[in-house]
Amino acid sequence: MGESTQGWIIAALGTYALLALFLNWDWFYDNYQTRRVVALIGRSGTRVLFLCTGLLIIVLGLSMVLKS
Repeated sequence: MGESTQGWIIAALGTYALLALFLNWDWFYDNYQTRRVVALIGRSGTRVLFLCTGLLIIVLGLSMVLKS
């Protein structure tokens, strides 16, 4: 698998995180791993964290695509 393909996959994962953020999927935030974060910083704080993380993942993926 080339670096370009990996970059597109990584960018798609970031897009998935943003979809969960904007569509406010309950099943996504009720995940056992995410519940701890929600308990610490609240649902709104978790959404902001996922916004930053999702954008960072998309930028990382697209930089891999553009580099190759």
